Amino acid sequence: MKKRVLGKGLSALLGDGVPELEKDELVKIVNIDKIEARDDQPRKKFDYDKIKELADSISNNGLLQPIIVCATADGKYKIIAGERRWRACKIAKIYDIPVIVKELGDKEIIEVSLIENIQREGLSIMEESEGYERLVKEFGYTQEKLAEKLSKSRSHLANLLRLNQLPQSIKDKISEGLLTMGHARCLINHEQSEIIASHIIENELSVRQTEEIVRNWSKNEYDKTPERDTRVGKKFLKQGGKENDLQLLAKSLSERFNIKVTIEDYSIGGKLIFHYGSLEELDSILSRLS
Repeated sequence: MKKRVLGKGLSALLGDGVPELEKDELVKIVNIDKIEARDDQPRKKFDYDKIKELADSISNNGLLQPIIVCATADGKYKIIAGERRWRACKIAKIYDIPVIVKELGDKEIIEVSLIENIQREGLSIMEESEGYERLVKEFGYTQEKLAEKLSKSRSHLANLLRLNQLPQSIKDKISEGLLTMGHARCLINHEQSEIIASHIIENELSVRQTEEIVRNWSKNEYDKTPERDTRVGKKFLKQGGKENDLQLLAKSLSERFNIKVTIEDYSIGGKLIFHYGSLEELDSILSRLS
């Protein structure tokens, strides 16, 4: 009976050289058009310049490491590991490439693909974070076992896993490079994380300044922005009647629209909230606003 490849560890399956083969496995040459990428692989974005560099290397030296695939019912192959090499071969116009065909179940394929991609360079912070979360939730890894398998520190895994608690809008900003992991860690579980995230980007705040904003949020006291002599925020102004004015404004709007209206005021912005009990009330509000 054939042994499960996962039991051998990824060094055998995905090492820097040609992977070790099972007794009845061979490297075979397959036309590139018969090979397809998987939709559920963790790497969502590919750096074209880096793939082009890899393509140039393959043009000069050949594909030194076979792509690992599994056969499909229609006579084609799905990539388990090596999508970057497959893409590079397309750029290099190499049409017949070496592959190793593995007989794995769907769950094993996803597991191998996740681990292989996490171990390689170029994965974004959120792609790595989401990959860890899938391995924990879908494959039963503890943080300790996962850290050992991937040769990562447990604190690194724990910090990245916590990023999955952020709203999707903030995850998108991290993926776009608008927020760093340091910024994002400050915002985890903060009820106004999206407001603060927008403010960080608009004012180009450092991680330290972000920490200060989050730490003093309830006090509404903030430091200056970098290289500017303007306030990021200031104390909530009870003096001068600001609080009373906002309460009166909310009351006036409530009476005008005959619904509950609240105003949430922060030193870096605020919210005007219309509360409605039915879609008919919402339609009424929208028609009167327009």
